[in-house]
Amino acid sequence: MSAPLTLSFSPARKAFISDIFALAYLAGGEARLVGGVVRNGLLARDKGAGFDAEQDLDIAVSLPITHFADAARQKGLRVLETGLVHGTVTVMADNQSAEVTQLRSDMSADGRHAKVKPTTDWHTDAQRRDFTINAIYLDAEGVVHDLVGGLSDLNAGCLRFVGDAARRLQEDHLRLLRALRFLACYPELSMPTEDQKALAEHAHLLPALSAERVTSELRRLMAGPAALTVLRQAANIGIDQILFGARFSTDMLASDMLAELWQDLSFAQRLACCLPAGIRASVAKRLKLRRVEQRFLVRADRPADSAITAGLLGPRWARSAYHLGDVAFLHALQEACSEHRNSWPDHKTDDQVSQLRHIVFFQPQDCPVSGRDVQQQLGLAGPSVGACLDYLGRLWAETDFTATKGQLLARLIEEDAHHKVNDGKDLGSDEGR
Repeated sequence: MSAPLTLSFSPARKAFISDIFALAYLAGGEARLVGGVVRNGLLARDKGAGFDAEQDLDIAVSLPITHFADAARQKGLRVLETGLVHGTVTVMADNQSAEVTQLRSDMSADGRHAKVKPTTDWHTDAQRRDFTINAIYLDAEGVVHDLVGGLSDLNAGCLRFVGDAARRLQEDHLRLLRALRFLACYPELSMPTEDQKALAEHAHLLPALSAERVTSELRRLMAGPAALTVLRQAANIGIDQILFGARFSTDMLASDMLAELWQDLSFAQRLACCLPAGIRASVAKRLKLRRVEQRFLVRADRPADSAITAGLLGPRWARSAYHLGDVAFLHALQEACSEHRNSWPDHKTDDQVSQLRHIVFFQPQDCPVSGRDVQQQLGLAGPSVGACLDYLGRLWAETDFTATKGQLLARLIEEDAHHKVNDGKDLGSDEGR
C-alpha cells in the first residue's frame, strides 16, 4: 500500500466526490475512484507529470447500483441510467459528473459486449479490468489500493494487461487499440514482449469493432506525443492493412518534418498523412467521420498537377498553395518526402519546417474581384462566371496576391479574357478549390 494520495481538484469537484463517497457509505457500501484519474494522479505525484483536474471521473461502488442510484436521487443529484445493464449510471450535480459502476466480474464476452455479474469483492473487480495501471483504487481517506501490481508497473513504466493478455483481448477487442493509444499518449510506457506478441496475434479481431469505437480510439491515439512511433509499430504488425486494406505511408510517418508539424494538424489531416492516395475517401466513409472531415479526405484523394505541387517547395509556394487549397500541406510533405526530391536536402532545416507550417495554415484573402464584378464588367453569366473567377484567381496568385480589383479586370480586358473563358483556354487550375 502506497502513501496517501491527494488529487488537485477544485473545491466544487472535491465536494461532489465527497458526496458520492458519503452516499455509498450511507447506502451500506463503499465508493472508490478508479482508472485514469488515479493513474494520472500517481504520475503527477511520483513522476512530475501534469494533472488535468477536469478529467473524467470513474467511481466504483461495492453495493447494488440501483441502491446507490436511489440514494443519489434522494440527495438531489441527477442520475442517468447510461449503462444500467452493466451496472453503470452517470451522476451529475451542477457542472460536475461521474460515471459510477458497481463492482462486477465478466461472466462472458464476445469481443464487443460482455455479460456481467455483480460482486462486492474489490479483487474480483480488479481482475476484470484491462491494464494493471488502470486497476488502482483510491478511497475516501486518500488510501491507494493496488490489487494487481499496478503501482509497481506504473513506477517501472510498464503497460501490462491484467492477467492473461490473450484473454483480455478476446473479451474486448478494443483493448488492442486502447493499448496502442496508451503507448502513444504516455511515451514513458512500454509493453512486455509477451503482451506485444498478443497484440499481433489478435489484430485480426479488429474488423468486428464498430466504426465509432475504432474512430474514437484513433482520434485519441493520434493526439498522443508518441503517435508517429506507435503508428509505425501498428503498421509493423499489420493493423493498417486489417483496418484499412492498405499499408500506411511509412516514409511519411518517418519524416522528421511531419514530426515537427504533427501536433498542429487536425485528425483528418493526420489520417491523410497516414494513408496512401486512393483510399482516403473510402476510409473516411468507413470510419463514419464527420462530413467536413470526409470532404477534406475526398479532396486529399484527388490527383494534383505535378507542376503545381513542385512549386510548394520553392520560394513562391503561396501560388501553389492557393490553387491546391487545404490539401496543399499534404502535397508539400509528399514532395519533401519523395525519394526523387531534388529541391531540398535530406535533412530538415528550420526554414523548411517553417515553410511547411505556413502552408498548413495558409489562408489568403479572397480575390478582390467578385462574381458580380465579372457579370457587370464582362457581361458573363452561368458557368462562365465561375470559370472566369478561377482564371482571375490564377492571375491574382501570380501577383503574390497584391493586385487590386481594377488591375485584375484591366488585365482580363487586355488579354481578351472573355474569349478565353468562353473557349475554355488558359483558365487557372481549380485543383483543391
